[in-house]
Amino acid sequence: MTTKPAVYAGLIACATLILIKGADGNMLEGALIGVIALLGTVIYARTVGRRLD
Repeated sequence: MTTKPAVYAGLIACATLILIKGADGNMLEGALIGVIALLGTVIYARTVGRRLD
């Protein structure tokens, strides 16, 4: 599987933005949303990477 590092950097940036937005209201809720988003994007990138291979 060859996934470009730029793709991972973009996904991590998106998860970080979601974490910051969530932290405005509730810190714990924002952290949970950020972690779930990060895990979801990594799993999605791996499945897409396998399909492209």
